[in-house]
Amino acid sequence: MPNVEGVNISLVEIDQNTESVKVAIEGENLDIKQIQEMMKDHGAVIHSIDEVAVGKKIVTI
Repeated sequence: MPNVEGVNISLVEIDQNTESVKVAIEGENLDIKQIQEMMKDHGAVIHSIDEVAVGKKIVTI
C-alpha cells in the first residue's frame, strides 16, 4: 500500500460472532479511501476512526 510506513494490529475483544481489533497505520499522505477499500476487500468493517495526528511535529498523549 503506497505511503504506509508501519502498521500495528491489536486484538481487543472476541465474542461469539466477531473479533474486534485496533489498527494503527502510520505514513504520510495516506489515502483513507484506499485503505478502507482494502480492509473491506479482506472482510473488515470499520466502525470508527478514533485519532488523526497531523502537522510538522506530531504530539502524542
